[in-house]
Amino acid sequence: MKTVEERIVAIVAENSGIPASDIKPESNFAEDLGMDSLDVVETTLSIEEEFEITLPLEETDTFNTVADLIAAVEKHAR
Repeated sequence: MKTVEERIVAIVAENSGIPASDIKPESNFAEDLGMDSLDVVETTLSIEEEFEITLPLEETDTFNTVADLIAAVEKHAR
């Protein structure tokens, strides 16, 4: 079974067009992956669907890196 990080990286890769092998937790959505705010929202929605959770809007507005997204999912997917 894939880890939370592996599942999130796979979704980010799919939405960004960047190979999963090039995506690290410290990857910044805008600077490293070329994703705009709409791309991040779409990615977040895909992740909510994958993990069957709803992430609070006040948290999703602060996502800058893949690690931010991983931390939020681990916090809410319990």
